[in-house]
Amino acid sequence: MDIKNGSVTDILSKANVRILFGALDAIDGPKIIVWDPTLIKQFNLVTTTEQLKQHKVVSMLQLDLSPRVPQVEHNHIVYILSTSNSSAINKLIACLKHARSVNDSRQHHALVVPEASFMIRDTLKQDREASSVLKTLESLPLRLFPLYSDFLTLLMDNLPSKLLLDNDWTELQKCASAVRQLELLVDCLPNLRCKGKWAAQVVEIVKKMRTQEEVESVTGHNDFQISDIILIDRWIDPLTPVLIQLTYAGLVDEIFDMGATGNIMTSKIKNASDSADAASEIPLHDPLFKLIRDLHIKDVGKQIGETLVTLRDERVRLKENPPSDSLAESKVFVRRLLDMQGSEKHADTHTLIAEHLMSFIRDDLRYSTFPKLAIDIVQGEYGDRVIPQIENLILEAYNPLIVLRFISLQCMVAGGFKNATISAYERLFIQSYGGYYMSLWIKLQITGLLWERNGKIKCDYAPFDFQTACHRMSCFVDEEHSAYGTTAYPYNGYIPLIVRHIETGIRNNWRDWTTILSDDRSTMSHGTYSVIFIIGGVTQAELACLRKTHFSNKLLVVSSAIITGNKLINSIQNS
Repeated sequence: MDIKNGSVTDILSKANVRILFGALDAIDGPKIIVWDPTLIKQFNLVTTTEQLKQHKVVSMLQLDLSPRVPQVEHNHIVYILSTSNSSAINKLIACLKHARSVNDSRQHHALVVPEASFMIRDTLKQDREASSVLKTLESLPLRLFPLYSDFLTLLMDNLPSKLLLDNDWTELQKCASAVRQLELLVDCLPNLRCKGKWAAQVVEIVKKMRTQEEVESVTGHNDFQISDIILIDRWIDPLTPVLIQLTYAGLVDEIFDMGATGNIMTSKIKNASDSADAASEIPLHDPLFKLIRDLHIKDVGKQIGETLVTLRDERVRLKENPPSDSLAESKVFVRRLLDMQGSEKHADTHTLIAEHLMSFIRDDLRYSTFPKLAIDIVQGEYGDRVIPQIENLILEAYNPLIVLRFISLQCMVAGGFKNATISAYERLFIQSYGGYYMSLWIKLQITGLLWERNGKIKCDYAPFDFQTACHRMSCFVDEEHSAYGTTAYPYNGYIPLIVRHIETGIRNNWRDWTTILSDDRSTMSHGTYSVIFIIGGVTQAELACLRKTHFSNKLLVVSSAIITGNKLINSIQNS
């Protein structure tokens, strides 16, 4: 993780560790952990195997493999499960029944992340055979996971689809609980500012939580304060995620799919013949990644080249100035040498990744045309008529998620399709991809990513009027104002609407935002943060934009997940 000692992410990481180890230490004696597979990568952001061993964890298994937990030297079996994985509860019940059938004398415990809901408790209670074996069932309230030094994720990839398709408003309760977790880390309550109906509901829940919880539970850190928590809905701007990202981190996520830990699979950039473990990951949290992650892909090569020149000069200096017989000088020399070798390894890794990215967007005959197609659509070049290039992609049965991104993009820019256009796209799409995708087509209409003007299907969220919002917020800027260091740089002269709303709020003192002012008066210091909380996901390129906004204090971005257009549509498909 990209974490600095003493930073907000360091404070939160320590808080997460205390919660986890407190729950484990409450179960006295050697223990084995049986993991819900969906949680393994999340907990890589929290702790390590060595740290778990220090808390008497003698072995770890996956819940999926078998209901039989092997006999090893331990007294307890601890199942760590996710609230959002409904199948995990059924597997837990199978494990508990198996333990009962073989007269397993060990004690069985379940920890549910982040909360053991009433439904989970009731499901277990109704199965008397399983509940008779389970000694304890507790919540493990881990909600915020530090991914970078300025970004926290809730790892809730499916939030928009759960809200818009399933009407599962408990997702907003989880967001509110995450806000409260942040508030409980500081001495003074921050101001709450919100835009969008999801954000407004989260703020209302937080207000109720503030009055219900005891003041004694607050454990503030004097060196960390929050002046404002700024909450905004993803669905105020559903358009930006379906654009093709062109920053280094954005393209890595688009093409290689960063996982929950922000890493990519080794197999995606190395040949199958390579000796590297196919299941291994390449971590993307090194200093060079932090330097180039927000650069446009065309500028990455130059920065890596400059880094390699610096490393080469450093190697020459080390060679020309070997250490004396002094032990202290030798230690410094070895440390510099090791740091340089690590930096060279990182440079080699990012050179390889950048070459793959450039090869993909330059040599792939289709993908190389996508950035221009997306910009042409956003600038209204095609109106609401059928676009020949999209038509060809459908006829070739190109990746349906990419095709649907372009169709949705055109629809949102045009303010909805006329009947002839949406019917033509629908007919071609079903002919090429089959009736299986008919349900996804309908879901996109329900979520408001695709619609017919005056059509019968209505989205629960207010229709997205891109043209009006784009004109009012001045989302397009000229080349002079889209240079590196500006919020227009990551998207080549286009500033995402969410970013524009926040920039406008900074300029006019949040005049157009609903604001709940805190009664507490905290003093501004070097450790004071403004927090932006995007409910529904944020892209890597949007993060690059937000890092260039001008707050008077430090910025921390929080979101339900890091998303791309493919991830967003895929989550809608799987809902």
